[in-house]
Amino acid sequence: LHSFPTRRSSDLDDALNTHKKNIAPNVPADRQRAAILKVAALSLVQNKLSDAVQTLSNFLNQHTNSAATDVALLTLGELELKQFVEDAAVTNLLNQAEADFDRLLRDFPTSSLAGKAWLNKGWCQWFRDRFAQSGEAFQNAAARLPFSMEQAVARFEWADSQFKLQDFAGAITNYNFLVENHAALPEVKEQLLELALYQTVRAALEAGDLIAATNALEKILAWYPQGFAGDRSLLLTGQGFSRERNPEKARELFARFQEMY
Repeated sequence: LHSFPTRRSSDLDDALNTHKKNIAPNVPADRQRAAILKVAALSLVQNKLSDAVQTLSNFLNQHTNSAATDVALLTLGELELKQFVEDAAVTNLLNQAEADFDRLLRDFPTSSLAGKAWLNKGWCQWFRDRFAQSGEAFQNAAARLPFSMEQAVARFEWADSQFKLQDFAGAITNYNFLVENHAALPEVKEQLLELALYQTVRAALEAGDLIAATNALEKILAWYPQGFAGDRSLLLTGQGFSRERNPEKARELFARFQEMY
């Protein structure tokens, strides 16, 4: 994908048309599946989302029994979800995307793509502020996805759904699980871990669990000394100790804040 933008537009169009021809009857399923992914990727590069959505919709209408139906449903739903994120006023796109993920989960429950479908279904519910339903979907995604960044995201969003529902103990458990089990993944450590620790501080303070808050705070300061969360986590935890009538510990944390920031 990284090489696509350096190619001429006419080359990209030719490649897109070639892959569209492989989304056709009598083409082996493995070639259909590969072509569907290529059509989606090239359409994203060329900002032709609507064209890709129409191509995949036509495929699903014409080939209801194809072995590539599950990947077509997932890809179509993801493109529609992306369109919704770019223009949230078009709410029917969110409904269409969720319908595609639901059909995949109903018709292909053992598909290797079921975990991704659950993850995307979780986002559909999240965007509707249905946090109980989003939490259930993210939980299903975390159980089905392989060890990966996507699985870590599912676990994190499950925890965030619990946070929204004020299930702070459950949220702390899931944030901690992510920190303890996914920190070895460079992508998680770079993009998600500090935020998970910061959310742990917030959830722990809401729950009155100053031990959990302090443990997460110390990890933030040790692992991300130049990160976004250190200063605000120190202040929040200091305020938490102040509320719990422990002014000595509060002063200690505020002094560290003054020294560090």
